[in-house]
Formats: sequence, C-alpha cells, structure tokens
Amino acid sequence: HHELVASALAVAKGKEINPDLQIGAMVSHVPIYSFSSNPEDIMLAEEEMRQRYFFPDVQVRGYYPSYALKEFEREGYQIKMEDGDDEILRNGTVDYLGFSYYMSTTVKSD
Repeated sequence: HHELVASALAVAKGKEINPDLQIGAMVSHVPIYSFSSNPEDIMLAEEEMRQRYFFPDVQVRGYYPSYALKEFEREGYQIKMEDGDDEILRNGTVDYLGFSYYMSTTVKSD
C-alpha cells in the first residue's frame, strides 16, 4: 500500500512541477496462461493473473480493485491505510503503462 501511495505522490509532484509531463509506470509482465482448455486450468490462470494486474490496476485506476479488497478480507490482511490515502491514489494515477516482457508461464489445476 505504501509503495502505491508513494508512486501516486511522485506522479502528483511531477504534475505540479510541470503539468505537461506524461508520467507512467513500468511493470515486469510475466503472463500466466492455462496449461489446457480445461475450465479449471483456465480459471486458475485468471486467478493467478490477478497478482500480475494488482499494482497496475491501482496505479492506472486510482483505487483498489474489488478482487484485491476481497482477497484482503478473505486472507485477513490488515493493511494500515492513513486518512487521505484514497484521495492520494485517485489524484496520482499514471498516464501510461509500460511493460517489460521476458517470458510467460502456464498453470495446471491438478
């Protein structure tokens, strides 16, 4: 959470310095594909990709996606969020997203 808030603060500061700046983020993108057309493999790949999408989802949208909030709740994660963090995330979204792609992987449900 604090890393995402720091990113949003950096974007906002950059825009304050020069509103014409285009500020983005780069992610190491390693896609996860299903091993087969088995629906369980497909669903597992979708669920695993959420881990890949989490940071960019927050940085681009400016809020936590529902799948992440549900996971926090389900797993009992207690993330310390300060008053005003939601607004910082909303106001510090990136203008573009860059991908660093080196490989992909597959998952099999069994």
